[in-house]
Amino acid sequence: MPRLHGLQPQQLARIGMFYLEEAVLDVLYEDVHGDNDQQTWLTTAKISKRLGIPASDTGLGYPLVRYILDKLLREARVQRPSLDRGGARYRLTKQEREKRCDESRKESQYANCQG
Repeated sequence: MPRLHGLQPQQLARIGMFYLEEAVLDVLYEDVHGDNDQQTWLTTAKISKRLGIPASDTGLGYPLVRYILDKLLREARVQRPSLDRGGARYRLTKQEREKRCDESRKESQYANCQG
């Protein structure tokens, strides 16, 4: 069976995970308004819906997006409120937000941030 672009399955999986992580971070970045304290906290369900990733048929919610958010949380790229009642909510860390603001400024005149 031919391999896609000659890549091994593990290489394709890593590439796919990279793009899924970036998509989740982009959804969170879309909700940046001014400084980080005004950034909206998004639920796993809302992030999944914005990405077009459906809930699990088994009633487990959004396991793929939850896995990615947990990984990004371990990497300190996203954060959760200290008292998170009513479901998991996430937003970018200040460092990740600033990194994305810098990248936005380089790519265009408009950036979803101040300064």
